Order: sequence, then structure tokens, then C-alpha cells
Amino acid sequence: MKRSIKETITGAMQVRLRKGAYGLMMLVVAVLGLALAIILYQRTIRDQQEDTRLAFEHRAMACAADVDREDDRGEALVQSLGAFVEATECMDRDRFRIFCAAAVRRDSCAQALEWVPRVPHARREEYEAAARSEGLAGFRFTERGAAGGTVPADLRDEYFPAYYVEPLAGNEADVGFDLGSDPARLATLVKAAETGGLVATPRLTLEQGKGAPFGYLMAQPVYETGASLGSPEDRRRHLRGFVLGVFRIGAIVESALAEEPPGGLDLYLFDDAAPAAERFLYHHASRTRLDPTKAGPEDLSKPAPFEYR
Repeated sequence: MKRSIKETITGAMQVRLRKGAYGLMMLVVAVLGLALAIILYQRTIRDQQEDTRLAFEHRAMACAADVDREDDRGEALVQSLGAFVEATECMDRDRFRIFCAAAVRRDSCAQALEWVPRVPHARREEYEAAARSEGLAGFRFTERGAAGGTVPADLRDEYFPAYYVEPLAGNEADVGFDLGSDPARLATLVKAAETGGLVATPRLTLEQGKGAPFGYLMAQPVYETGASLGSPEDRRRHLRGFVLGVFRIGAIVESALAEEPPGGLDLYLFDDAAPAAERFLYHHASRTRLDPTKAGPEDLSKPAPFEYR
């Protein structure tokens, strides 16, 4: 039976509608598939970034722990030297040299170990003459001059000279330097004397030795044997002097990381407690860099979001 024109048109429209619905459905499926792919891709990227961040933080914290351990070794070194000096009633230059030679062999990060006696003004000439008689030609108490270099120390009620310095080679400029002439160093000595404990200076620019210039001192007070040390006043009264460790920050960091495999990580050390212009301590460039000198932020007073401090 022949179909009517109306039925033919209606059938054609239904076919077109079915094809249109199918096409629309396929378009929706394609859009949803693309959206899902984008979501999965973004999630994969986020997961990879999170994995990278965690790996970075783990590596950075491992480096921080290595540096902390090296710093602890320095503390132990100074404390052992303090115990030795305190237990040795007749300390002389030779005994000090022998002990320090063995100690420095065990801990190469110390730039120098020093005995810093408390010298009243009345005994200044006696101490200077004794050092010269022991072979230190031209020895005198010194301080930094306004134009640089060293000059004879000004007259003071008391002095804190670097009297024994080991090793002497590379540290000649430090011999005789009066730590009481420098406010930062003197403040550290005063705090150590009053508390009876080991105290470190803020960041200092070291004149002696080679390498990155920044370092710090650790001071351990030494008191008269058997003296009563119940109060800060007692400790100041019975103070004999200080043993001192001089440490170069770069040497500590490089020694701490020497056994770590290269990991493509730049390490920056900052001191949050210091003024902004003095926070930067040291930069260790990754050993995987072809040109380590090109590494580093433009403004080292503004640390990166994550660094060891």
C-alpha cells in the first residue's frame, strides 16, 4: 500500500530527529570524556607536584639534619676543650697545642681553637712579654683599626686576647686579638660568663682562613677550680677565661653534605633572628649544576619558601 505524503514526511522527520539525538548524545559523551580527561590530567599533575614537593622537603630536611649533626660535633669539641683546660692547673702553650692537634684531626670543621684568658690591665705587659718569650715575635694585644688591619689594643680595665691559637698556620692574624674590643664578640663572652654555658656569636665575617667569609664563634667559660658559682656575680668574679671554637659556616655545610649523593638541590642557610641584611649565612650550590656560580636568588635577604634555617 502506498504511504501518504504526510506519513512519508513524518517518517523522514523522525529519522532526522533520531540521527540528531544520536549526534547530540555523541557530542555530550565527547564533551564529558574531554572534561574527565582534563580533570584526570590536572589531578595527575597535582599528584606529581605533591610528590615532588614531598621529595624536596624530605631531601632538604635530611640535609638540615646533616648540618645540625656537624654543628653538634663542633659544640662537643669546644666543651671537651673547656673540660681539658679547666682540669689542667698549669696550662701552657705546648699542652694546649698537643690537645688541639688531636682534636682538630677528629673534627676538621674548626677553623681554630683558642684559649682566651681574662687579663686585667695590670698584667697586660706580663702576658705580652711571656708570649714573645715563647717564640711569638712582636706579640701584642690588638684590635681592628678604623682603616682595617690591626692596631695595638686601647687601654681597658681588662682584656680577652686570643692567647693560644691552634692551628697557628692560617690563623696568624687572630693571635693577640682582644675579643673585648668587638661589641658582638664581647656580648657573647659576657653571656657565656654569666650563664656558665656554651654560647655562640651571631654571624661574623672571619678575617682568617680561606673560603666563604661568614662564620661564628662558640665560647665556653672556664672558672677557677673549686670556686662557688651559684650566681652570675660569682661566675664573673671567678672567671679565668674562655675556650673558643672558630667555625666557618661553609666548611661545616660542605663537610656535612660530603657523604650525601648529589641530589640537584641548592641549599640556603638563613638566620631568622638576625636583621634582614644579615640573615644570609651560606649557599651550597648543587653539585649537579654545570655552573654553580649562576645559582642563587637575587636578594639573599629574602629566602625561598622552603629552606634550612
